[in-house]
Amino acid sequence: QYAQQARTEILPQTLSVFSKTAIEVCEGQQYDLNYEKDNHVSVDEYIEMIRLKTAVLFGASLKIGALVGGATKKEADELYDFGINIGLGFQLKDDLLDAFGDEEVFGKMTGGDIISNKKTYLYLKAIEVADSKTREELTELYNTTDIPDKDKTARVKEIFSRLEINTAVNNKIDAYFDAGMKILQGIDINEENKQILIDIARRMIDREK
Repeated sequence: QYAQQARTEILPQTLSVFSKTAIEVCEGQQYDLNYEKDNHVSVDEYIEMIRLKTAVLFGASLKIGALVGGATKKEADELYDFGINIGLGFQLKDDLLDAFGDEEVFGKMTGGDIISNKKTYLYLKAIEVADSKTREELTELYNTTDIPDKDKTARVKEIFSRLEINTAVNNKIDAYFDAGMKILQGIDINEENKQILIDIARRMIDREK
């Protein structure tokens, strides 16, 4: 709606961003479905999937808003990149909360991704760093239907904890946040508006639900 209300001279740009994003989200969703049956997904492939499925929505929202608000193409592109980094951090935090969030705060049962055998960043990172015995154990847990959900979740979370996957995920989230902040600090925009974006980004990353 806002894209269509843009000034005539920037309407092609805003609609192009919108169309490109719609296609990317569909691609990301298809990758997500494909990966459910693929036992050879890499961490890098997962990051690209969540970039397409989630992060581009952050980037596109900022870019379209910037263009409509009169920003230069360079500023709009930089805000897009800022949004991509925050969006990636947001999705990784979602993966982390699904496994280790406080259910009362999170607002739903944790472990849903484990129960449904979703290959999240936690799982893929664990597969990447585990020794052969632990990797085999984790793979078997994800491929079996003969274990109660509660037991399966507990055993998988124990493996994640043993491999310090929580720390690895938090470090990756912080890296994306820091990369986003570096981009944002280099953009020539009003400091008050910049602080609003920083506060929003921090809420996306620090959330517990």
